[in-house]
Amino acid sequence: MFQTIFSQYSITKSELENRTLWVTVWHNDRFGRNTFLGEVTINFDYFKFDDPSARWYPLQERVGQLLFISC
Repeated sequence: MFQTIFSQYSITKSELENRTLWVTVWHNDRFGRNTFLGEVTINFDYFKFDDPSARWYPLQERVGQLLFISC
């Protein structure tokens, strides 16, 4: 299980309630290749922010191609 608290971001609960978190999971092997393992989207419309219990979300296949733009 992986748990991170993102305390550096100042976002109110009301701002989160109408957003969706998109999480992608990758494996980086010793040769520097990245392998996509899966993704999950978590809709915060009905998320119970006051419930501290851990939740498991099954990874899904990739919905579409990713586009990264570097500046």
